[in-house]
Amino acid sequence: MTSRYPFSSYPSSWYRIDLARNILIGKLNLYQYFGKSLVCTRDTDGKVILQDGRTLLGNSIHYPIHEANGIVFAYHSDTPQTPDFDIPEIDEFRDPQWSKVRTINYQATSHVQEFVENAVDTGHFVTVHQMPSIPNVEKFELMGRTFAFQSVGNRKVLGFNTSMDIRVRPVGLAVIIGWTLTRMLEVRNVHCVTPINESRVQISVSYVFKKNWNPLRTFILHLILNRALYNFTSPDLPIFAEKKYIQKPMLCGKDGPIARVRHWAQQFY
Repeated sequence: MTSRYPFSSYPSSWYRIDLARNILIGKLNLYQYFGKSLVCTRDTDGKVILQDGRTLLGNSIHYPIHEANGIVFAYHSDTPQTPDFDIPEIDEFRDPQWSKVRTINYQATSHVQEFVENAVDTGHFVTVHQMPSIPNVEKFELMGRTFAFQSVGNRKVLGFNTSMDIRVRPVGLAVIIGWTLTRMLEVRNVHCVTPINESRVQISVSYVFKKNWNPLRTFILHLILNRALYNFTSPDLPIFAEKKYIQKPMLCGKDGPIARVRHWAQQFY
């Protein structure tokens, strides 16, 4: 299988494996990630163990494990190295004033780096996501293994036109911590992309929203947010599937800091 990208399909980063509650003591869970068959379980002390499919042949690789926000992450690298950063805990995931954590899952033909670039690509929000104008970039700050990005624009949310403040903070290349704020809704999310093989990725978005004073409104949000979040992101998927990666694209000021993000991303290869 030939990759469309001029770099590894598996950059050095933390990757989501599964929800922590799905990995039980003594139970073997099987996954297809990084072009391999993986086996995951918990030992009698509750420690998560992830190994590749060569375990039964006595030549296995043990992956570093980190649990945060109810998610099990494994560190994968093409070269032996110890991770020097972790996934932060999100306070709202445990706050009773926020909803229970919900997760949506889907797959795409793409590369993990595309999703980080896409998060700062303000120009595509008009043509792909039907925002009436290109959002303004309010903040972009590089900080080692992460960066902070904030854009503010307008969009129809739950049938109403409103301002939308979107803040993202990638942690490595495969996990993006997100905040979305409008006058009617506030959402916190962990957006994770894990490569299945060189061409396909698994996307999982775990999120919570701030409860409304009206219990009926909170109940309605529970019913519609899964579909609303998927509908917002899904228009990107057919583009990713056909997109040709151009190493030096022609960019303008309204395209967002894509070039700087690409330079930042080189540290993970």
